[in-house]
Amino acid sequence: MFKHSPARDSDFGLAGRALILRVRLRLPKPRKPVLGYLDLQRKMAETGVRNPTARDIYDMVVAIRSAKLPDPRVIGNAGSFFKNPTVTPEQCQDIIAREPGIVHYPMPDGTMKLAAGWLIDACGWKGKSVGQAGVYEKQALVLVNRGGATGGEVVTLAGRSRPACTNASAFGWSRNRWWFDSGACAGCIAALPLPAVLPGVRCL
Repeated sequence: MFKHSPARDSDFGLAGRALILRVRLRLPKPRKPVLGYLDLQRKMAETGVRNPTARDIYDMVVAIRSAKLPDPRVIGNAGSFFKNPTVTPEQCQDIIAREPGIVHYPMPDGTMKLAAGWLIDACGWKGKSVGQAGVYEKQALVLVNRGGATGGEVVTLAGRSRPACTNASAFGWSRNRWWFDSGACAGCIAALPLPAVLPGVRCL
């Protein structure tokens, strides 16, 4: 809900100009779990659970994320830093023809979401660093502060990882759509001591 809220998504024109004070959630009574994510499907196959309960799904998601994401008590990080780009179904088919292994998901509005982590990994940036700012070894969506990273290093790292993919524009990436999608500015990331948890607010 937060990730796609009008106050966060630049597509709504409210990014940086609105503050959410109250939310109202409408939840369907019949449970409709979303089980289409590849990692979740793998975990279900691994555990042999075909009809997971809400608790099963919770435990699986926690296990998946714990294996992929750094412990903020150990290393400062920006969490999910990059925004997954979206393309039309026709563009997606064209991309699949060139990159059959690309991870993609259908969206409710008919577009296709591409996994930015897969793209960054495929471009060879997983585990690389600029100074003390680095792309996390286990999840390319995450930028980490290896100790004393400067804001300039974070900005440079974020800027270099996308152009490293020569067909970035074909994947629907545009700087203002996914850059700093974590909601924390480079100065915040670099200023935090290790270990530290990054604030989940946008710096204006």
